[in-house]
Amino acid sequence: MKVEQWEISESINLEGQTLQLIGAGVRSVLFMKPYVLAFYATESYQDYPDVIASEKPKSMQLIINSDMINSALIVMGLKEGLGRTTYGQLPELKPKFEHVFGLLEQLKIKKGDKIDLFANEQNEIVVYLNGEEQIKEADTKVIKAIFGIWFSKEFDKKLRNSLLGK
Repeated sequence: MKVEQWEISESINLEGQTLQLIGAGVRSVLFMKPYVLAFYATESYQDYPDVIASEKPKSMQLIINSDMINSALIVMGLKEGLGRTTYGQLPELKPKFEHVFGLLEQLKIKKGDKIDLFANEQNEIVVYLNGEEQIKEADTKVIKAIFGIWFSKEFDKKLRNSLLGK
């Protein structure tokens, strides 16, 4: 599958787990298309809340689609996404997110880079940059919050549908 100029893999392998492409699309913000999203999982989902609730392995892959995007802008977008969802209302998660966001901001991100946000079988969120593990945080609520950014009812419905392969 091709989205924008990027070839999207039909499957990815993270921590020895093969995940199948469920759907993909491009994120548009004003006049920009900052990144392409690809959703991978071990099973397909019928509805958005099912993705958030599931504790099965899954990954959201962001392919940086613009020279204007850097790690600080990715973190800003993630914070904005959390603020739109109910997960922005959970103060007990703030220290964990601040830790993860601080580490994310240190990454050197450029156009063409792939960032995988992988929820593994141990209920850890693992961040990969171009296939190399960068960050690992264990917390089911953090995983639900991260996937809630793209699969909550507050997110772009057309893009959510694309991510679910609809």
